[in-house]
Amino acid sequence: MRKVIGSVFSLFLASAPMAQSADSLEAEAEVEVEIIYPQQDAHKPTINLSGTIVAEQDAQLSSLEAGLVKSIYVEAGDKVESGQKLLSLDDTLTKLRLSQVEADHLSAQVRQAEALRQYNEVVSLAKRKVVSDSLLSERKAALASANAALSSTKAQVALQSEIVKRHTLSAPFGGVIAKRNVDVGEWIGQQSQIFQLVSSKSLRLVVDLPQEHISIVSQTQDAEVLVIPDVLPERQYRLKLSSIVAVSEPVSRTVQIRIDLPDNTNLIPGMSARAKFNLSSQSAQLTWLPKSALKRHPDGGNSVFTVKANKVKRHKITLVKSELDKVAVIGLPNGSAVVISGTELLKDNQTVKTVRNKGNL
Repeated sequence: MRKVIGSVFSLFLASAPMAQSADSLEAEAEVEVEIIYPQQDAHKPTINLSGTIVAEQDAQLSSLEAGLVKSIYVEAGDKVESGQKLLSLDDTLTKLRLSQVEADHLSAQVRQAEALRQYNEVVSLAKRKVVSDSLLSERKAALASANAALSSTKAQVALQSEIVKRHTLSAPFGGVIAKRNVDVGEWIGQQSQIFQLVSSKSLRLVVDLPQEHISIVSQTQDAEVLVIPDVLPERQYRLKLSSIVAVSEPVSRTVQIRIDLPDNTNLIPGMSARAKFNLSSQSAQLTWLPKSALKRHPDGGNSVFTVKANKVKRHKITLVKSELDKVAVIGLPNGSAVVISGTELLKDNQTVKTVRNKGNL
């Protein structure tokens, strides 16, 4: 009997430290944290991208004929009108050839006129049965041959006139001569780039849109973009998105966005401007927090802990803005108590003790 009582007493003594150890572990598990109740505001995310102003028409001009440069009528920086003469090649030989084919054409006209006269003469004689039918057929064939020769020489004159015309390069549209790549006396071929002509009208802003925003921007009906020229930041233009070039650039993983600019903006091709896209379809609650509230992930993401009934819950958030000691995030429930200290040591559903409430941020 004494042995049984002694065993029970020993078990009681052994279990007492275990219970005390469990209580102390639970006490150690309670982490002291500081919390705040941040204010939230309605937020419409935006994308700010930098782009380049380009002309809708930007051409490298070449000559339709090879030859020696005889005269240059414009310089880089000159404004030109559509059809204005820019350059001429030495056309001495082509003009001589044109004179030759014009003479051949004149001779063919004479032969055709004579063949027509002889044919009409035989026709009148044939009606009186004075000449044979075979002579009438011969004159008819001679007239047909003369008509064909006349048409051939006429085509040669037109061809040679076009060749002479192609020895002069004219502006296909109005704009500014951006570059001049040849000088008088140089020999140029049909592939030579002689001038770069840039239109001063129909300007557009071209920006590269990251691939993660393509679906959002493309699904937004009548998407508006705020264009802010870097050279004239006080002049802002709220414009419609013109087009999306639906081909991704394989290195940067972006697609090209084009925004047509209005006339008379005093902007020129090559200038930079910023495009601000308003993603209204992704409206969310924006919350400003101290940077100490963030728990950083190995993959580069971030999360924030909130407290309810002394239990913490982790929320994956998205950083929107960052300033000196605070950040703006989206993804937090409204009215939550946010932990701003010791976040690196916390785990989801861990018990905590709030020791100080700093109030609103």
